[in-house]
Amino acid sequence: MSADKQQYDLVCSLGGNCAAAFQLQCRGKRLFSLPFDWCYVENERPLEYLPEGFADGFKNLALKENLKRVDGNKDHPVIYQDCYSGYFFPNHFKEDAEKEYDGFYKKLRRRTERLLDKIRNARRVLFIFSALIPFDVSRFERLSEKLSQLYPAVHFDFKLISFGCPAEEELTVGNITLSRCVRQQNFYDFYKTNYEWAFLDNVALPSKSHEQITLLSVRAFGKRFRLNFEIKRNDQD
Repeated sequence: MSADKQQYDLVCSLGGNCAAAFQLQCRGKRLFSLPFDWCYVENERPLEYLPEGFADGFKNLALKENLKRVDGNKDHPVIYQDCYSGYFFPNHFKEDAEKEYDGFYKKLRRRTERLLDKIRNARRVLFIFSALIPFDVSRFERLSEKLSQLYPAVHFDFKLISFGCPAEEELTVGNITLSRCVRQQNFYDFYKTNYEWAFLDNVALPSKSHEQITLLSVRAFGKRFRLNFEIKRNDQD
């Protein structure tokens, strides 16, 4: 590993839009599914919610009574907003939340519990948030303070990207770096090439196997044996 690589035990998208999850995925650094990978925001309400969510284990995230269907589009015909947290879920329902909610919520709970478990077992964590709106870095200062209270043994860093801003600006406040971009998000924010995402090339994760190998059967052929294995990647759902 290069000496200038920044080592983290966990890199996690906090949503905003889907670009961060895509950028991690195309670099082979999205090793498992987490709750906010494919969620987007339209205002700062989710940033107000996150300290509460981490503190209470996300117990109020996307409860059925708080989901509201909003207008979809060609790529995402079925979109629901969680009116409590403010997050939008554009890829999570095929037709109707009324029929599909139980499966959706079980999967979401697996992902929130996985996130909290990964943090508990980490020493260094990097959170990424990118959005199509200007937002105040103070929101993340409060989140960082809450996380440090909850997990005093863990070091947290934040890399934030805000598109559609009045001026270009790079702002660093302690462990938080905010890149404000005048340009709007484009196709290349999802496929590795835009320079705003180059910081991920300097992020290193532990070289641990995320594959589970299961021996299914053993068959004897004289003095030789045939072993039948199944290989699954862990934590993908």
